Amino acid sequence: MATKAASSESTLGREMAVHRRIRSGLLIAALLAGCTRKRTAEDVVGVYVDQGDALTAAASTVLFVPGIMGSELHLRDDPDTVVWGRFGTHGMNPSRHRDDLVALALPPVLDGDATLREDPEVEPGGELMVAEVRVGAMPLRARAYPGVFEGVVEALEGKRAHARALPLADAAAGKSPLYAVGYDWRRSVTAETAWLHQDVLAAVEARRAAGLDPRVDIVAHSLGTQVVRWYLRHGPARLGPDGVVGPSDWDPSRWVRQVVLVAPPNLGEPAILEKLLEGEKPNPMLPFYDPVVTATFPSLFELLPRPREARVVWADDGTAVDLYDVNVWERLSWGAFDPQWDEHLGWLFPDAPDRP
Repeated sequence: MATKAASSESTLGREMAVHRRIRSGLLIAALLAGCTRKRTAEDVVGVYVDQGDALTAAASTVLFVPGIMGSELHLRDDPDTVVWGRFGTHGMNPSRHRDDLVALALPPVLDGDATLREDPEVEPGGELMVAEVRVGAMPLRARAYPGVFEGVVEALEGKRAHARALPLADAAAGKSPLYAVGYDWRRSVTAETAWLHQDVLAAVEARRAAGLDPRVDIVAHSLGTQVVRWYLRHGPARLGPDGVVGPSDWDPSRWVRQVVLVAPPNLGEPAILEKLLEGEKPNPMLPFYDPVVTATFPSLFELLPRPREARVVWADDGTAVDLYDVNVWERLSWGAFDPQWDEHLGWLFPDAPDRP
């Protein structure tokens, strides 16, 4: 029995070896046949076209929503007159000129809902890609937003797009891998989602017409993240005196694929308090925007920390400061309540009585 078993195993081994040689021969023949086939120019083009179509279909359309002061503002009836976004010799200086202060300040309301406040004379332009400062006849330019956002876009698209650190000249010419959303950053964030929705729909229709996935990606920074958060929850609806006014069946996934929020002040931002107390000077070469101007921006108040977060506290007992209590501001002469700004208050409220 042992001899027969050994003989059987030897026969099986020989058969398996023959089968391996046959398979190897067939594989070599197939490879040789493939090598001898002449590849045509159409074959090569077809490979690259297929890959290009795949990459195009996978690439994103990225909308960028900037933060405070990240969008140009200009006059509705005269777009060449820039209220915010052109500086220097020929730019506006609200700390020195009454008309400039009135133009940049959001028209104040003494009663009613501040979230509904509008500016009939000013509307947003595009993203502030380049800040231009004129000193005499010499223009100086600087990138308004750092290249980090282009890096975010490149990461979003898996390096499939032409995102790069944009040269200053290209930025000045309006070239950008980002589809910039302009909005009036002075107003309530709940009032500005209509601008975002308008740009989303335009981008969606362009992608649909090209046969692509119509959904877009959104990258937002600072105040822009709060505009996007409201948009994702309520769409173009706005907040009115009686609550949210808009569609109840809003579904952002129909238009938006993914969102990246950079430095979102979800719990409020204490640094905003400084802009309301002391004003804002974004750059040593730019004008000073005093507390009378900044106090007219509802968006800044919406970014203040709420008492429940206790991010701003009284030094003596550590309790939270209610930054939404106007009596606190008046009692401590904070911001626009400081008597040193009475002249500028008079520019904004020419019919108001003098301080007693």
